[in-house]
This record gives sequence, structure tokens and C-alpha cells, in this order.
Amino acid sequence: MRKRILAMVMAVAMIFGFALLAHRNTYAECTGPNCCGGVDTAIIDCDDSGENGNGIFGILLIVLNVLTFGIGIAGTLGIIIAGIMYLTARDDQGQMVKAKNMLINIVIGLVAYAVMWAFLQWLLPGGIIGN
Repeated sequence: MRKRILAMVMAVAMIFGFALLAHRNTYAECTGPNCCGGVDTAIIDCDDSGENGNGIFGILLIVLNVLTFGIGIAGTLGIIIAGIMYLTARDDQGQMVKAKNMLINIVIGLVAYAVMWAFLQWLLPGGIIGN
């Protein structure tokens, strides 16, 4: 039990650490025609002025929004199902343990997704959402 609590505390600390790093702009401002998130690049067209009208950041934002929506719905449904399992368990210890494990796994999944989102914010220049 202590290991799980320690793991959760470390995961939350990582999320806040990545979130702080994501908002820190360490890149010099770029003013040229090939600017992408404050970085000079000639490879990626991220200002939505390309042939198709959507740059790489636009595509990443759409994918991230769809994933976030799906993760939110799956997490909510999982919590509802685990709650119903726990409420209807009565004296069945096996079902109670199964419901508790399901809730723990859902929380771990949500934390892992939040860490991934924060890592993408930190990794990409200017973050996914932009400056």
C-alpha cells in the first residue's frame, strides 16, 4: 500500500514538474518566414499556411483533443462501473477487491495520460496549444 501511495505522489509531482517546464519559454523568438513555435525551421510548416491549410501542430491538436475526449469518457464510464460493482458487492470480498483494483487502474491510466500530455507540452517548442 505504501508503494502505491508513493508512486501516486511521485506521479503527481512529475505532472506538476512537467507542467511548470511546459510554461517556461526557453526558445529565442524567431521572426523569419520559417518560424514554428519560436524556432527557425525549414522542414515543418506549422503556421497553417501550407498547401492543405493545416500544419503539424493543428494535426497534433486535433489528435490530442480526440484522445482527451476518449480518455475522459472511458475514465468516467470506468469509474461508474467500478462504483456500481463496489456498491452491489455486499459481502463478496472478491468483487470488492476487483472494484478497488479497477478504480486504482483507472486513476493510474488518467495520471499516465496527464504525464504524457505534459511531456508533449514540454517537448514541442511552444507547446501543443501554442504560446
